[in-house]
Amino acid sequence: MKINISIEVTPEEVREIFGMPNLTKVQQMVLEKISKGVESGTLDATTITQMMGPFKLGQQVMETLLNNFENVVKSSQKKT
Repeated sequence: MKINISIEVTPEEVREIFGMPNLTKVQQMVLEKISKGVESGTLDATTITQMMGPFKLGQQVMETLLNNFENVVKSSQKKT
């Protein structure tokens, strides 16, 4: 027997489900800094890396969640 489940959710709903913060304001601030840096010609790779620092943790958390979900799916497929 094979069961397929399809779930349609928005990014906002996923954030709520997993208890993740809404970073819209932070993202807007970073984009403004990048825009100002481009306009003034002071933007370089080091500056971008420093600005993206806080997002690395969120990326790692999301990758871990996705890996765990993938492992659950794989283990459930082996049992059938």
